Amino acid sequence: MRQTSTVPTNLQPTVVSPRVIVPPRPAVSQATLAEILKRRREVKEAEKSLKAQKDALADREWAVIQALEKGATVALGVLTASINHETRRNVKWREVAEQYLGAEFCQTVIDETEPTIYPRLVIA
Repeated sequence: MRQTSTVPTNLQPTVVSPRVIVPPRPAVSQATLAEILKRRREVKEAEKSLKAQKDALADREWAVIQALEKGATVALGVLTASINHETRRNVKWREVAEQYLGAEFCQTVIDETEPTIYPRLVIA
């Protein structure tokens, strides 16, 4: 069966659609994005500087530890220095849990754990 379409002869539309007002979407300015990039660079530079300071501090502390272990004494004054030896064990939790509870249980726990999503802004 062939369909035919009719063309209205008047100039008025046959179906009147309601007027939809779309509110303007907020825009993120270029200045805001440029400021974020600038601050990222500043943070990166500060982190590099901080890492250099941490490395220098660690070297200095290691030198004092080695000197104390070799029998050096601390000069008289208000400050003292000693070495504290801490121990810890890094247990491979999954291997231990599999040993006691089985591999299927461990996999079930991992599968049922929801991942945490961290959004990250990318500016290109």
